[in-house]
Amino acid sequence: MIFFILSLCESLRTLFTKDTEKTTRTPPSWNFNKIHKNRKYNISSSAPVFTFWLLLSIGNAFNFVSIIRNIITSKTNFSINLFEITATMLSYPIIVVQLILSCLSNSTFKLTNKKCPKKYMSFLSQITFNWFNELISKGYRNPLTFNDMWHLDSHNTTDYIYKKFNNIWSQLIDRKMESQNNDQNIYYIKILIPILKCFWMELLTVSAVKLIAICLEFMSPIALDRLISFMSPSNAEPQWRGLFYASLMFIPLLFVSLFNSQYEYRINLVAMRIRATLISTIYQKEECLSGITESLRALYNRIWYN
Repeated sequence: MIFFILSLCESLRTLFTKDTEKTTRTPPSWNFNKIHKNRKYNISSSAPVFTFWLLLSIGNAFNFVSIIRNIITSKTNFSINLFEITATMLSYPIIVVQLILSCLSNSTFKLTNKKCPKKYMSFLSQITFNWFNELISKGYRNPLTFNDMWHLDSHNTTDYIYKKFNNIWSQLIDRKMESQNNDQNIYYIKILIPILKCFWMELLTVSAVKLIAICLEFMSPIALDRLISFMSPSNAEPQWRGLFYASLMFIPLLFVSLFNSQYEYRINLVAMRIRATLISTIYQKEECLSGITESLRALYNRIWYN
């Protein structure tokens, strides 16, 4: 994000400064050999890496287009800096190539043990649910069976979820026993507190995704108002601002659709984990009570018949 802010400020400074005041600089770039190596060993690109290359590509696009436009128009007051032009022409295609590499998934990945391919795919494939297309196409050709299903991810298994919840639940019971009298055999604990402690990160992420989607929905009316003001005869704004306002009419709606899809997916995932936690806890308590009942029944039979 720091590199993007610096690159964007540098690009805007180049656009709004005079030609004689332009200085030479080398846009930042990373070695895309690391991305290719990660794809080779089934290591998917993370969200910060993809976001970095996306924002860096957008930030340097202004400077790249400005230099090409000045070269094509051949303005007399444009002082050509050979090093600046060469550095920009070489660095920006490399940045775009690295962005494309961070978007691609590993095509050599094989589902050998019926593993869920989600965590092996790129970040763009995860947010667009492209990793699910293989199962959809298989279900379109033939009816799906149980053998066609992928195994659950380790973080979604009941064993992992219950162990995580049970650690918090046990700590809460111990603190409750220490704060009250030791002679008391029954302790009343609200189950909502350990559930919130166990899934607070997931719930916070879901809330943030939904909040961003709601905020983006207000951008289209604002862009429409600015576009109407731009089309008035008395407006003297440059033409590129009109194109910018027009793009704001549909680009935020695209992101709203992406965020709403992620919200529905994540809220159902959290609901499934909470449901698995409650069912496991109730089953564990029922098993404990059944054991006590069987012990009392055996003791009753021993006393009654002997």
